[in-house]
Amino acid sequence: MKSNYIADTTVLVDYLRNNEDARGFLERERPAISSVSRAELIHGAKDKPGLREAMALCDGLEELYFTEVSTKDALRLLATYHLSHGLFFLDALIAATAIEHDLRLVTHNIKHFSFIPKLAVRAWTEFI
Repeated sequence: MKSNYIADTTVLVDYLRNNEDARGFLERERPAISSVSRAELIHGAKDKPGLREAMALCDGLEELYFTEVSTKDALRLLATYHLSHGLFFLDALIAATAIEHDLRLVTHNIKHFSFIPKLAVRAWTEFI
């Protein structure tokens, strides 16, 4: 069954920090993830066991890759919202991927995304 959600990296980080509620959300909802989240987890790994755990988590979820459409949309979002809202490029890519695939973005940081039109955003803690 395909999920209606895409999880932001913050949800995955909470899971890796042994947050039982994040674990429950991921196991129940089985959201997709962006390849950006995999890259952010690789970048944030402190050691080889941590990297293996992060990769196993990603391997267990559907991974969506950014396309020409989502890349162009991310650049448009960045140009529009970087100065006014502090939008970062990787967050713009995740948001654009969610929009392209018509998925709700689930995150721990609603404020990073709430201003983006056409993007449905929910806090993962709403699923507890």
